[in-house]
Amino acid sequence: MLRLFVIFTPMEVLFNPLFITLGSCGLIFMVMGYIMRKKPPKEINGLYGYRTPRAMKNQKIWDYAQVYSAKVMIKYGGYFLLLCLPGYFIYIEPEIAAGAGLVILLIGVALMIFQVEGHLKKWESENKG
Repeated sequence: MLRLFVIFTPMEVLFNPLFITLGSCGLIFMVMGYIMRKKPPKEINGLYGYRTPRAMKNQKIWDYAQVYSAKVMIKYGGYFLLLCLPGYFIYIEPEIAAGAGLVILLIGVALMIFQVEGHLKKWESENKG
């Protein structure tokens, strides 16, 4: 049942699946993006950093990919935080809220990867020399 403009108690907001899913992931994305921006991995590795076949092609692309993907990650973390706010004003059944949060998160991550990969492809073709 959908009830608009219901203001929850602090405890109800804390256990709202939409708030938990998107809010916690938004914070994690922003913190990890900040860490990657301040201390990007120096060498190509399989553990830490933005690791896709394109980003791991050579050291020049790797270095650029780390800086750019960190900025995009921070931006998408902010989007996730904004998208968790409806949990304060709209009551959605917990099962639906959890599913919606996961779908939004998956779409956001896919968009983030497509944005970074598209930008890297363009940057790579412009900086071949």
